[in-house]
Amino acid sequence: MRATRSLALAVALLLVAVAPVARAATDADTDGLSPRALENMVAFTRLLGLVRYFHPSDEAAKVDWDAFAVAAIDTVERAATPGELAGTLRALFLPAAPTLRIDTRPVDVNAASLLPQGAQATQIVEWRHRGFGGSALSNETFKSERVHTPTAQRSKGARPVGTAWTGNLGGGVWCAMPMVLWADKSGTLPRASLPPRKSKHGDWNKAPRAVRLADVALFWNVPQHFHPYLGLAGDWNLALRTALRRAATDPDPETFRATLERMVGVLHDGQGWVGGHDDRYVLPLAWTFVGDSLVVRAVAENREDPAVGDIVVTIDGEPTGDVAARIRERVSAATSVASDYLVARKMCFSPTPSTIDIEVVGHRWMKRHANVDFGDPRRLASMKPPEIPAEPAPGVAYVDLASLADSDVPAELQRLASAKAIVFDVRVLPTGAAFALLPHLSDKPLKMPRLGVPVIYDPDRENIVFDEKITTVAPEAPFLSARKVFVTGPGGLSPGETFMGTIEQGHVGDIVGAPTGGTNGAVARVDLPGGYSVRFTGTRVQKPDGTRNQTVGVKPTIPVHRTVAGIREGRDEVLDKAIEVAKRPPAAAKAAAAK
Repeated sequence: MRATRSLALAVALLLVAVAPVARAATDADTDGLSPRALENMVAFTRLLGLVRYFHPSDEAAKVDWDAFAVAAIDTVERAATPGELAGTLRALFLPAAPTLRIDTRPVDVNAASLLPQGAQATQIVEWRHRGFGGSALSNETFKSERVHTPTAQRSKGARPVGTAWTGNLGGGVWCAMPMVLWADKSGTLPRASLPPRKSKHGDWNKAPRAVRLADVALFWNVPQHFHPYLGLAGDWNLALRTALRRAATDPDPETFRATLERMVGVLHDGQGWVGGHDDRYVLPLAWTFVGDSLVVRAVAENREDPAVGDIVVTIDGEPTGDVAARIRERVSAATSVASDYLVARKMCFSPTPSTIDIEVVGHRWMKRHANVDFGDPRRLASMKPPEIPAEPAPGVAYVDLASLADSDVPAELQRLASAKAIVFDVRVLPTGAAFALLPHLSDKPLKMPRLGVPVIYDPDRENIVFDEKITTVAPEAPFLSARKVFVTGPGGLSPGETFMGTIEQGHVGDIVGAPTGGTNGAVARVDLPGGYSVRFTGTRVQKPDGTRNQTVGVKPTIPVHRTVAGIREGRDEVLDKAIEVAKRPPAAAKAAAAK
């Protein structure tokens, strides 16, 4: 008993020492991490996610983990040896996870020790996650809960109490953490000798470096345990080390946002995006990649220079390719086509109002310079493409699925019933009303892509299973018997992938243009201290036949790409090709598809 009280007192004193958020009498908010400190931070990050998401104790469930992480950074960083690090981690985490074992050598859990002498256990407790249940988005798809099962109702195949994660945390420290615990009527067993430290959200601006390092640790754990496609990503462990080094020295919020964006970029997730300290200012132009060339495709009203079709060769004196390569690190994309699309878009935005000098090559290959400024985002409205007529060619109807409203569907069905051919534009995010057309596009049932919600009991996505939903669209009258052509590109995002995945599987019509972005699934979001947030794909979506869509997407049956000449002449070459295909006689269309 005396030894227990001594340990409790030591832990309490250490917790008091680490509680302040601000760094002690120093303005070194951009100090780099020493090699030892980096190892300490990696070990802390690993343990933070394990305990937060998989240790089922009542104490852990009560912790404010954001505040906990920020408050712990300085103390963890200062540990000089593996032994000091092990002691620091025990002091920090044992009040929340009393059954945790941490040492400088491999350790294990004694299952018998998890039921205190004389205790009357009535339940067994463990975590069950349906996707990332901590998502800040309002979405019924994601849910995390501690499951309490009466001991008498425990199935034979269930994990026994004491089932543990064991392994090397890094920094010369090992850990063993039970993931299934006993509980009595008062809560989980055994109970901590000290209550969890009640860290409160402080003024994050007083400890910007600690907040940055904590943000990296907090975010890294979300994909590590919950991202359904992490196996297709880059080296996520290396991403942690790289981000920690950068976060320690980032001098301002925008630079740190770039650090988070580079982390997200490693995921190759087309829906990965960092919010907070956002790019609020926009150029008076839009551009696109044609091969390796960045070409101006639209300019704001009342602006003559640069001109549509100009090729941008330098930006503030730096070769455009070098600028794009730097931006590409901050873009998360599943395919090269999607990467080009997102890089070109991101290069049009800035967090501050400023002016840049661009050197362009015009249609006569004459070089000139133009100054363009990042300014009012309302400029975007003046750069919308020209409206496409409802009948761009005799007998050919055009439907922009990005602007279709629910109220439009009955009239559209009536209009399309008399068309000989229909061109559906799916290059931009389609509305929900687009799916109301699916039952009318085929006289046979259409299988939709398979939505799978990850069900997770173990860390690191081990033993993950997917609760899969398979939907079939039954035909409905009126059946639109016209030839159907679908125009695609990487801008349709998740709904576009679902729509086109259904079309592709059912062989409903020709697909003209570029591949889709290769990312589909419900979006989850994690909010971080300091005003940042990260969105990512939280569910798995496969093609209707069960094959992978992620990083693959829907590929066109007739690939078409824009050209510099076409942009200069104001032609939409992809749409032009789709209309040409729509106008072909049935025999000609079949022969062209066979080629």
